[in-house]
Amino acid sequence: MDLPRLTSENPHPLTKSLTKHVPQSPTRPPARPSQPSRPPGHGPASSSADRPPTRPSGSRTAAAQDQKRQEQKRRLTINDAVREGGRLTQRDRQVIALLADHQVATAEQLARVAFPNPVRARCRLVLLAQRGVLARFRPYQRPGSMPYHYALGTLGAMLHAAAAGASIPTPATTERNLVRLSQSRTLDHTRGVVEFFTLLHATARRTPGATLDLWCNETTAAEACIGIVRPDGIGQWTEHTPAGSRTVGFLYEHDTGTEPLRVLLDKIGKYGELGAAGNVRPVLIQFPNPARETNLHRAIRERYGPAGPAAVFLATTNTAQITALGDPVGPVWTPVDRYAGRYRLTALPGYRGRLNPSNPLDLFDRA
Repeated sequence: MDLPRLTSENPHPLTKSLTKHVPQSPTRPPARPSQPSRPPGHGPASSSADRPPTRPSGSRTAAAQDQKRQEQKRRLTINDAVREGGRLTQRDRQVIALLADHQVATAEQLARVAFPNPVRARCRLVLLAQRGVLARFRPYQRPGSMPYHYALGTLGAMLHAAAAGASIPTPATTERNLVRLSQSRTLDHTRGVVEFFTLLHATARRTPGATLDLWCNETTAAEACIGIVRPDGIGQWTEHTPAGSRTVGFLYEHDTGTEPLRVLLDKIGKYGELGAAGNVRPVLIQFPNPARETNLHRAIRERYGPAGPAAVFLATTNTAQITALGDPVGPVWTPVDRYAGRYRLTALPGYRGRLNPSNPLDLFDRA
């Protein structure tokens, strides 16, 4: 007996009956075609339901946090300064006073003056910058990179002005000054002057009996020189030893090598006028490299003779000498006259200047 062959066209009768009672699943509507992305402002924006959820990347999170901090700094007020003033330590106030006088310094330079080491300095300075007391920026340099430079922030400028009895600067004024400082062509020169004096501070801290008695900025130095010349700073160094005490006051010039030597020679002539008016302090000049220092000595002999300019005592060094010794007080100074070799700051031959102990900024011999 031949059985009928079951196929899809000729199913089994039982299958037909079961199929009638099995509910059919509803058919899915066809997927909507994806809409092309539209630029902002051209058509309705897609809803959040159409987009898969995404987590912000690390760079976006950091940028958002930085933007939030910047907005908080813009909203700083006098009340914030009053509240922050109660949280400052004596070391914080020392840092604020230094930056107010000398504009800018790196963490390493500030560590030489007020901190036990650069690591502690960076931790505290970053915290003060986050609180708006300080501000920091990093100058552009390629190849390599520059360290962060610290200056007064909005609250730091307010607190210093209040302590000095001056008018309180607005946040906009402080921010404008910070931008100008960060873009200044003389930033390298300013940092170099701070480098020299903070090295003196570091030497004094590790040398028993040694002190940096005086460090004046360019503005104060120009006033002390009664407008004849404008030094980059005025300093006074004292050493107390069993053999006796020695104090050397000096005017400081920092040369970055960007100006022709004739400009520096003309300024040395102004120091001669200051000496003729009674100045008794030597002029210390630091050069960026030994070649420029040698060229200046040659140029001085050609213009002023082998003894150098009259009525002024000059001594020079270069950055390589100070870096190798790590101490600007040591034997790194060469007098511009008949002497040769390197001498300590307190042992410069031929220096016979007398100082006015009651007024270190009195540069003139009253005797």
